[in-house]
Amino acid sequence: MPGLRERKKQATRQALRETALRLAEQHGLDGLTVEAVCAEVGVSTRTFFNYFPSKEDALVGDGPALPPDAVVDRIFAEHAADGPIAGASAVLLHMVDTGTQPDVRHKAQMFERFPTLVPALLAKFAAFERSLAEAVARNMGPAPRPDFYPELVAACAVTAMRVAAKRWSTGDREESLASYTHGVFEVFRKELA
Repeated sequence: MPGLRERKKQATRQALRETALRLAEQHGLDGLTVEAVCAEVGVSTRTFFNYFPSKEDALVGDGPALPPDAVVDRIFAEHAADGPIAGASAVLLHMVDTGTQPDVRHKAQMFERFPTLVPALLAKFAAFERSLAEAVARNMGPAPRPDFYPELVAACAVTAMRVAAKRWSTGDREESLASYTHGVFEVFRKELA
């Protein structure tokens, strides 16, 4: 468990991000200012820039991050008989099942409203995709495969995840994101098997 100082830093970062999201929704991207965010949170602009390089970065937030290598490798090992696609799918589903996804719908709607934020989001997903490709490469097993195989598996799995999140967030679905994502990945694994 993180110490008090780290928890305070996390709380400040979260407050800045949530306030930026709310103000962008109320005033639009052009009407959002760092000063307004700071005034509401009760911190200086210097503090804001210690956490985010720009208001756009505050809106986009952190990209997804894989669990620790030991967890990822264990999940791949559990699905080794079904191959790397099943392993990569299981890792992403583990993230959905254990993560907090409260702002997925809100975030997706924001990106529809402010398309200029999409490149920053795509850069975050590209970094995540690279880390997933590294995990696939580490857990492929001895079967001969082309050198691009880890990148292909990662790209397909991340795309399936993005499709699930987008479709869920823009629809009037009563089922949870996790349940919907499991359904999308079931199709993904069957079609690529």
